[in-house]
Amino acid sequence: MVRSIFSSVLALVLVGCGQTDFVTYSPTTILAKYGYSIHVPPSSLHGPGNLVWKRQAASSSENQLILGDICSPKFIAFPDSLSRSSAESLDFSKNRDFKFTANGLKKLGLQLSATYLSSVNISFKNTEVQEYSLEDLRSIRNSLGPVCSDLLERQRAKGNAYQVVGAFKADLEYKLTYKRAASAGIARLIQKELAAEFGIDFEGQQRQVGKGLFYGLYLDTL
Repeated sequence: MVRSIFSSVLALVLVGCGQTDFVTYSPTTILAKYGYSIHVPPSSLHGPGNLVWKRQAASSSENQLILGDICSPKFIAFPDSLSRSSAESLDFSKNRDFKFTANGLKKLGLQLSATYLSSVNISFKNTEVQEYSLEDLRSIRNSLGPVCSDLLERQRAKGNAYQVVGAFKADLEYKLTYKRAASAGIARLIQKELAAEFGIDFEGQQRQVGKGLFYGLYLDTL
C-alpha cells in the first residue's frame, strides 16, 4: 500500500546516462508506489520467505520497517523456486543514481541538511527484485518444526507476525557534499535527518553501505 505521507510531489535530480534530469521521485517514493516499505537498516537479513515481527521505533517513519526474526532462517526450509527479476518493473534500472541538491532537500522537508549540504548522492547498483509465490510461502510455513510453529502462533496472537513475500535488493553507496562547515553535533543531526528519510545509516561523507542489501520489503500479515 502506498502511504499517504509519500503521496506529495518530491523534487530531486536524477543522474544517469551522462545527463541530468529533473524528476519527482525519491527511492522511497518509487518503492512505496509498488507497495514496498523501507528496510531499516538495509541489510542481507529478512529476505523473501522469512518469518518476522515488527519492532518499530517510535521515531521511525510509518513506511520504515525495523524487524526481528520469529524463527532463525537456519530452521526454515526455503524452496529453490525463488523468483529473481529486473528491478525495471519498479522504475529502477540495474544501476541508478539519485542526486539531491540543497533545493531538492528543502522540498523533502530536510531543512537542516539543505542548510549545510550542497548535495546528497545515493547510488543503487545491481538492483534486483526477489519474490516467492503464495504456494511457496505456504509450504515454508507448513514445514516449520514444533518450536517455530509455536513461536509463530504466539506472535499471531499478538497481531505481530509477518512473512516477507518480496524484496528489492541492491548494492548501496552514498556521498554527502558539504557547502559549509558543520560541527560534530550538527553532522550527527544531519545524519539522523537523512536516515529518517532514506532509511540509510549515513556515517561520514562517503561510504559503501554494502552489497546485496534488502532495501525494500513487501510483507504479508499472518
